[in-house]
Amino acid sequence: MLYANSLSGTYSRGAPAKNLRQLGQIIGNHVGSNFLQWGLVLLLVPLPGCTTFSKTLTKKYQTVADAQIGDEEAAAALEDKALCQLQKGNVEKAQQLLQESLEADVNYGPAHNLLGKIYYDQHKLYLAAWEYQYAAKLMPGRHEPYNNLGLTFEKADRLDEAIGWYSKAYDLAPQSVDVIANLARAKAKRGDQDDLLVDLLDELTLRDNRPRWLEWAGEQRVKLKSKGIITAPEIGKEPNNNSSVHAN
Repeated sequence: MLYANSLSGTYSRGAPAKNLRQLGQIIGNHVGSNFLQWGLVLLLVPLPGCTTFSKTLTKKYQTVADAQIGDEEAAAALEDKALCQLQKGNVEKAQQLLQESLEADVNYGPAHNLLGKIYYDQHKLYLAAWEYQYAAKLMPGRHEPYNNLGLTFEKADRLDEAIGWYSKAYDLAPQSVDVIANLARAKAKRGDQDDLLVDLLDELTLRDNRPRWLEWAGEQRVKLKSKGIITAPEIGKEPNNNSSVHAN
């Protein structure tokens, strides 16, 4: 059953998750406060078509079937058109196409994920989080909705919950530079000084090529080293000659 959402004009499915109930109350106080705006990427589910992702993907993504069966092919086509419109800056048209996509198949996860991005960009964090959670339910093997949930809760200064979502994304995609960076930043903001943060900073330094992120990772490593958290040799430092093994 689809229910008209008086807040957004879109269609929603049932009641929001419990951990979102208080999110709407704090949006106005925290949007844009103490949040690193540079380098943040809301992750979309890669599909062929008008997306900025690889066009070599030919296998259509299958979401988890719910009790209601819809037209997934039609939903995917409409979601792809919505993404095209969003890339052109036509947000209203994109949102309309996503409503049509979800009317075709309410269980089409990528449409929920993309609709969440629109709400996030509009600072409607409560609605964004709701859509991302629904997308995560439908696509439990994809890391993108979990990463986006992390961004949403971090933007609301709810770091513990943000780190929880980032951690889920990291479990699914431990080599994703965006996920590594987001989890590392959130843990640093919370004041964590553990081995995982050190490992994340090391991975970020190794894998990322964005100057501001590399600069930030270097600064965090210096802070941890000054506190004795990092005791290993710096990257690029030559090993002690006495420890070298030479063949006869």
